Amino acid sequence: MAQRRAAERVELASVLERFADRGVVRLSDVAQVDERELTHLLAWLSRAYEAPARDGVRRAASSDGRGEIRLVEPPEGARTTLHAPHGTLETPDYRLEVTLR
Repeated sequence: MAQRRAAERVELASVLERFADRGVVRLSDVAQVDERELTHLLAWLSRAYEAPARDGVRRAASSDGRGEIRLVEPPEGARTTLHAPHGTLETPDYRLEVTLR
């Protein structure tokens, strides 16, 4: 169990590094993700939707508390497709900003 948690922390750190401090990124600019990136993106989207939007922005923290995620709805219902090795995900073209605390 401890090894699994350590591996998950390393994985999350890697995903945070990819997205952190890049400013606002549209999901359509990402387009291709690996399985672990998709898993964390979905978790971040889920967490962001647990909180009410303020001024059109939803906020959440990464599971380790190191990252702050800002999620902004796309204009006019824009959509995109994320490609992962095990399939595709059609989703709103959210604007995503991840910063490290």
